[in-house]
Amino acid sequence: MQDSTPTRPWRLLVEKAQRRTDEARQTLQANQEKLTQLQSAEQRLSGMLSDYRHRNQQQLRDGQLMGDQLNSQRFIQQLQQLHIHAMREVAQCRAQGDHLQRLLLQAQLELDKMKKLVEQEQQQALRRGEKAEARRLDDMAVMRFRTQNV
Repeated sequence: MQDSTPTRPWRLLVEKAQRRTDEARQTLQANQEKLTQLQSAEQRLSGMLSDYRHRNQQQLRDGQLMGDQLNSQRFIQQLQQLHIHAMREVAQCRAQGDHLQRLLLQAQLELDKMKKLVEQEQQQALRRGEKAEARRLDDMAVMRFRTQNV
C-alpha cells in the first residue's frame, strides 16, 4: 500500500498534462480548419478582384459611361478592402497557429517529463520492494540460523 501512495501525485500530473496536450492539439486543429476557410475566402476574393479588374479594363476600352466607370471603380475598391482584410485575417490566423504549435510542443514536452517521472517513481518503488524482500529473506535466514544453533 505504501508503494502506490508516492506515485499518485505523479499520475495526477500526467493526467493533467495529457489534458493540456489534448486541448492544445484540439485548439491547433480548430485553428488549422479556420485558416483553411480564411485562405479559401481570400482566394475567392482575389479571383473576384482580378475578374472585376479585367472587366473594368474591358469596359474602359469599350467606352463605358462615366457613372458606370465610377461605380465599377468603387466596387473594385470595396473588393480590395475586403481582400486586404481577408489577407490580414489569414496572417493573424497563421501567427496564432504558430503560437498554438509552440504551446502544443511545450505541453507535449511537459507530458513526456511527467511520464518519465512516473516511470522513475515506479522503478524506485520496485527497487524499494526488492530491497524490502531481500531484507525480509535475510531476516528469515538469520532467524532460522539462530533457531538451529540454539
